[in-house]
Amino acid sequence: SEEARRTTRAVLVRDGITPSDIGQGALGDCWLMSAFACLAEFPGAIENLFLTREVSPRGKYSVRLFDDRIGTWRVVSVDDCFPCDDDGTPLFAQSHQGELWVLVLEKAFAKLCGSYAALDGGLTLWALHVMTGDHVFTLSRDEAGGAWKRLDMRMQPTDDNPRKVGLYTTPETYSPEQLWQMLLGYDRSSALLAASISSQSGEAKRTDGLVAGHAYSLIRVVEVGVFQLLQL
Repeated sequence: SEEARRTTRAVLVRDGITPSDIGQGALGDCWLMSAFACLAEFPGAIENLFLTREVSPRGKYSVRLFDDRIGTWRVVSVDDCFPCDDDGTPLFAQSHQGELWVLVLEKAFAKLCGSYAALDGGLTLWALHVMTGDHVFTLSRDEAGGAWKRLDMRMQPTDDNPRKVGLYTTPETYSPEQLWQMLLGYDRSSALLAASISSQSGEAKRTDGLVAGHAYSLIRVVEVGVFQLLQL
């Protein structure tokens, strides 16, 4: 962290925040990195979480996150001491060109949840809620019938587990075509979208190149002729 503060290359944000700034490290928090990437698609969205807007000479940073234990936003303050390997490379969240914002925001989530270990595995939905304070929901595919059903996420935090939630089935179901039209509409209205593939045995690469058990940010939804395309 001392080296990060002294180098002229270290910045909190360089030339704006984009989804490509973000890389996952050794921690199993792809769900959180996916949420960061979702928000990073929209200029100013991540920046608005930071009360500290540039590299701090004291190595102290303050971030706003929504805490359901108190039902409102709270300020989470962290320092810039990040877990690193022997050559000084951060072990967990990664960024490019000396940007610190990804590492700071990940550490703020770790503090909110109690530790870095508490970030191992989670729901992108919850992270989006914490960064926006908004209502979130998910759509799950019925393997038998092929229809998509809506589940609403309800917060059930406890003192020692701010991430505790319940997913509750609603009467709403959608055909694949209805789902596609919904995605088009949400993308056009600049909604935050994410996707994942269920897996019972951790992450596993599929023949189509996608990884089951991994969380993706959904950046664009477009139709080109007869083709329905998603950018992950």
